[in-house]
Amino acid sequence: MQIILNGEKKDIPGGLTVEGLLQHLEIKPGRVAVEINEEIVRKTTYGGTPVKDGDRVEVGSIRFDVLHCPGHTPGHVVFYQPEARLAFVGDVLFKGSIGRTDFPRGDHAALTSAIREKLFPLGDDVRFVPGHGAMSSFGHERRENPFVADERG
Repeated sequence: MQIILNGEKKDIPGGLTVEGLLQHLEIKPGRVAVEINEEIVRKTTYGGTPVKDGDRVEVGSIRFDVLHCPGHTPGHVVFYQPEARLAFVGDVLFKGSIGRTDFPRGDHAALTSAIREKLFPLGDDVRFVPGHGAMSSFGHERRENPFVADERG
């Protein structure tokens, strides 16, 4: 079993912590890597190694490209599956909105820059799964999203 956590918040909707979720699922230590650095911020890891922009990870036979998209949290990454033209964006982008940046170390300018410079260039046809709510496509958000729409819209 593999669990991919692509944000840095230690809480999960419903009040669970990451550690609590792992305990609830009865995942033994060493099966999932959750690193806490000196600032008490979880780093996204793959096989215990922190992932970074440009990495590729495999879950079964499926390959994901890793895109660092800070702003909602400093170390947030997006997992993009090029063959399916599908991205798992977490709380970076939503249908009609963007992720919150009012958390400690949140950065609105970094978030909108990551969306425009890392996600939108993947193509208008790329669909995405947000951390909450309905799926959408980068093209729809590029045209309609009031926070990140561009002049091409």
